[in-house]
Amino acid sequence: MKFPPLSPAQDGALSSAADSVSNVASGAGSTAKNAVSETLSSVGGLWSDITSSMGAPLGEAIPNLIAAAVILVLGYIIARIIGWIVSSVINKTGVGNKLGAALG
Repeated sequence: MKFPPLSPAQDGALSSAADSVSNVASGAGSTAKNAVSETLSSVGGLWSDITSSMGAPLGEAIPNLIAAAVILVLGYIIARIIGWIVSSVINKTGVGNKLGAALG
């Protein structure tokens, strides 16, 4: 679909509107950028306060956190293995079919 050519007045109004939108967008962008920058700097300051006040206790807790993560992963793996074994036994003995028929 072809549009008719714009008159010089329409063309000027269109470019003026485009410039206005561009100026508003760039102004909003810089305002948003300033707000984000201020927020990040305040969060950074808060983070440095937290880490400086918790440096030693956090350093002492890291080995315990790693041990807890290892125990969690090993427990998950063991549970999956046990579940697989129980499922295999139920399927091989036919107990699952009998229970399914009994429970309906």
